[in-house]
Amino acid sequence: LKIPKTKVLPLKTVFAKILEHGSEAVLANLKKVADQRNQKLKHEIQALQDELSGLEAKLETVKIRKGKYLDSLVSGTFTVTERQMINDKIQEFTLEEKQLRATVYRQQFDISSKSALIESIDPFKQAMVTFRINYAAMSPKDLTDWLNNNIDRIVYRKEDAIIEFKLLKAGS
Repeated sequence: LKIPKTKVLPLKTVFAKILEHGSEAVLANLKKVADQRNQKLKHEIQALQDELSGLEAKLETVKIRKGKYLDSLVSGTFTVTERQMINDKIQEFTLEEKQLRATVYRQQFDISSKSALIESIDPFKQAMVTFRINYAAMSPKDLTDWLNNNIDRIVYRKEDAIIEFKLLKAGS
């Protein structure tokens, strides 16, 4: 059984690749991509907030109408049939109110979820600037710590390496 010799990239090449991600051009491109994604999310959030405002207004209207029926039930003298009709209407409004509340909560959750996806490259930029400045003076332990804190994985492909940074993962 022969094991083929594989060519491993020199460590300096891998570090050069990491440092390359801190260049102005790469950072500008990352910011552009993040801004486009954030803009799309903000439009979606705004649409959800507009819909939420309508739902909240409708919920308030249902509460007011239900309150009027309750007030009339307390203050008025009605026959048994009329009382039953009013109670049925109150139950109908109660059900509609519960459904609207559930929809409002779901909408608020969707807004919150989308808001959490808005990202900034500032933490990544700060990590890269710190690395660029301190790289030459870092001890092996410091390098290892920095790599463990900032690199998700390094994928080697032929003559190249793909660096995946933790701070560039979606939702971080």
